[in-house]
Amino acid sequence: MGRDRGIGTHWSALGTVAPRRTPPRVDRHRFTSARVARDRGMNSRHPHTVLLVDDNEVNRYLAKFALEQAGFRVITAADGAEALRQAIEHRPSLVLMDLLMPVMDGYEATQRLKADPQLHAIPVAALTACVTAADRKRAHDAGCDGCIDKPIDVRRFPQQVAGYLAGRLPQS
Repeated sequence: MGRDRGIGTHWSALGTVAPRRTPPRVDRHRFTSARVARDRGMNSRHPHTVLLVDDNEVNRYLAKFALEQAGFRVITAADGAEALRQAIEHRPSLVLMDLLMPVMDGYEATQRLKADPQLHAIPVAALTACVTAADRKRAHDAGCDGCIDKPIDVRRFPQQVAGYLAGRLPQS
């Protein structure tokens, strides 16, 4: 008895009870975000590549995780200069650009991206905690197509991104 995998003897105060089947072990490594998204058919729904630019590693991780769970392909950059290199290499469908970063800020990176004939059509959404009217105007003047406020709402964030990709740009 007990030789079969998953079958064991159950002991109680009354003595030996009939063998019972134990539940199979779950391999937690099988359930990665990419596999879950693929199994849910999300990659076919969101075949877009999003370039996420933020100097804060925690913000990058959270936003990337939320988008990948929704089936988006996400590439990241920590500053504006790296964002330009990534945009040239990957040609993303959308750029989510933090505005205040070291090396090259988001304003300058957006201006350079929009000045490049091969990249100018890529929509850029400012991903920023600067939410005053003057900040939004400065982002718009730099070439941003809209703004997504930080901190992000991880439940709404993928729908906001999908809206930008579908051409539903918020009115600022």
